[in-house]
Amino acid sequence: MPNFTAKELTEICRSVFQKLNISRAEAEVVTKSMVDANRVGHDSHGVIHLPKYVRELEEGLIQPGAPTETLHESVSIAVLDGHWGFGPVIATRAVEVAIQKAKQTDISPVAVSRCNEAGRLGGYACLAADAEMIGLLMANDHGGGTCVAPHGGVEGRLSTNPIAWAVPIGGQDPIVLDMSTSIVASGKIRVKQHQNAALPHGWLIDGAGASTTNAIDTDVFGDTVKP
Repeated sequence: MPNFTAKELTEICRSVFQKLNISRAEAEVVTKSMVDANRVGHDSHGVIHLPKYVRELEEGLIQPGAPTETLHESVSIAVLDGHWGFGPVIATRAVEVAIQKAKQTDISPVAVSRCNEAGRLGGYACLAADAEMIGLLMANDHGGGTCVAPHGGVEGRLSTNPIAWAVPIGGQDPIVLDMSTSIVASGKIRVKQHQNAALPHGWLIDGAGASTTNAIDTDVFGDTVKP
C-alpha cells in the first residue's frame, strides 16, 4: 500500500473538501480528526473515512454548516442538537462546552443528538486532558450501525458502542483508553479489506455464527462483528 506523510494526507483532505464547497473551518476540524487518527496508528478511523464523508455529503446525510444548537442547559450540563452536521465538528463543540462548564462546576455532562459519526473518540477525550481535565466520551450510534451480534447470536443487533477516556498526567502524555464494546472496531475490518488480508480468528462471524477470517468478501456494515 502507498505511504503518505501527515502533511500529504492533510492536503488531500483539504482539496477534496474545497471542491465540495465545505467551509475552511469545518474542513480543518474534520481533516484534523482523520489525520490525527492515522498519526497515532488508528488507520481504521483515519482518512479511510474520506470517501464515506464524500458519499454522505452527496446523499444529503451530512448537512455542512449545520448549527450545533443548545436545547437545554444549566451551569453544569447541556443538551445539544447537531442537526446532522459533521460529526467531528459537533463532537469538538460538545467537548468545548463541557470544558467551559467544568471550569465553573468541576464536572459537566453534555449530551448530543443528531450527530453523524465523529471518528476516533480518543481524540476528543484528549482535548479535555489538554485542559487538565479527565475526559470521558461514549457513543451509541443512535440505533444505527447494528453490526455486532449479541453473545450466541448470528445477526447484528448492537452497535460497537465506543468508549474513550483520557487522564492528564503532569509533564507527560495523558493516559488514554479508546475502545469499542465489540472485539474490534468495524473500521479495522475495513483496513484488512483494503489490504486484502485475512482477519484474526474471533473478529468476525459468518451467517452460521462460525468464526471467519475472510475480510475480502465481507461487507463490514452488513455482516456481523463478534462481540
